[in-house]
Amino acid sequence: MLTRMVAVFGQRFDSHVVSLTTEGRLATDLRGHGATVHAVQMARGFGTHIGGFARLTRLVKRLNPAVVQTWMYHADLIGGSAARLAGVKAVAWNIRNGELESARGTTRSVIRLSAGLSRLIPKVIVCSSESARQAHERVGYAADRLHVIPNGFDTARFKPDSSARASVCEELDIPQDAPLIGLIARLDPLKNHALFFEAARRLHALRPSVHFLLAGTGVDSQNPLIRRWLTEAGVARVTRVVGERDDIPRLTAALDVATCCSLSESFPNTLGEAAACGVPCVTTDVGDAAAIVDGVGWVVPSGDAEALVGAWDAVLALSRQQRQRIGQASRARIVAQYEIGSVARRYADLYESLANGRQP
Repeated sequence: MLTRMVAVFGQRFDSHVVSLTTEGRLATDLRGHGATVHAVQMARGFGTHIGGFARLTRLVKRLNPAVVQTWMYHADLIGGSAARLAGVKAVAWNIRNGELESARGTTRSVIRLSAGLSRLIPKVIVCSSESARQAHERVGYAADRLHVIPNGFDTARFKPDSSARASVCEELDIPQDAPLIGLIARLDPLKNHALFFEAARRLHALRPSVHFLLAGTGVDSQNPLIRRWLTEAGVARVTRVVGERDDIPRLTAALDVATCCSLSESFPNTLGEAAACGVPCVTTDVGDAAAIVDGVGWVVPSGDAEALVGAWDAVLALSRQQRQRIGQASRARIVAQYEIGSVARRYADLYESLANGRQP
């Protein structure tokens, strides 16, 4: 989401992106969109945090930014504190998590500490979803500083693609007429791939021609956990796991059904991207997922494999023309409410208010 925003901002702002640790895989994209990327090289351990915090504070002081926008819990606390020590008053936090029950260890401690400091460090706290706003208000974040700006989607990149189906099926040796259900998500317990495979096992018994496509970091045939799930579900022959890919719009546009089966989300990108591609969506009821697919998708209880199978089966029972109409309505909803340009403008208005000393 940050990379998308920097791309839209272009030359409107002089953007600097600071990583608390290493540059990571997004640095090249960020630089390609005109941002300057810095890495503070913080490591685990109290002593290394002190040195990294000092480097970060000096960097912010040297850059002398009009606004500092931090991104996620540790950056909110560390980056926000460094910015205030460097003399920057226009600080905005950003919260990406829709529920707090899954937070563990230092993250839970950071959340508690940040709640207490939420009236002292940030002028505004941007939440990616309404569920995130409510969850953080409940744990003590300053309610009057919590504002919702949802994720935005590049609808010029994620769009219906009539050629995607044929090319993906040819590449992955999937029959052209096979119904295709997909899950685009990194391997993480919260993404609940175990539920997907259990539902796939049950649907395979009902509809043996259905194929499944999974993509995301760690979701590949070399992963022993993925291999075990494939074997236990008995769906190895009809499942393709392709790992991390740079052609997600093409893979998504090739699907008949896109799925989010997470245990926890704030504002799941995979749903917005699939809807923008005109693909019907089935999702568990997490975060703002139901709001994204309101009226144009299927929502099932989190963790309920039988309900997930029922929703998949209901979508596949529709004619291709019916699915296309649902897909068109899904895309229209994304374009109208979550297009990246309009979302980025909300961030830009926020930054300009902060830079001019106005409370948003």
